[in-house]
Amino acid sequence: PWSRVAWARAGRGATLFVAGLALPASRAFAVRACTDEAFDAIAVGTLADADRTRLLELVNLGHFAMTKPPRRRSAP
Repeated sequence: PWSRVAWARAGRGATLFVAGLALPASRAFAVRACTDEAFDAIAVGTLADADRTRLLELVNLGHFAMTKPPRRRSAP
């Protein structure tokens, strides 16, 4: 959550820059990773295998964090 993130085009894909690391990724993943929008279960499920692996790597390195979704209130 505190890591700086940027990306640049690299051929048909992208290079994702995270806290001094340069990591290959798809453009779609790189763009999404540079926003403050969370990767919910649906978004993670639509990622290519390589991008899902990259996301896991970023979580394991402490650059991204897993959080619980906000609780939804039931209708009265």
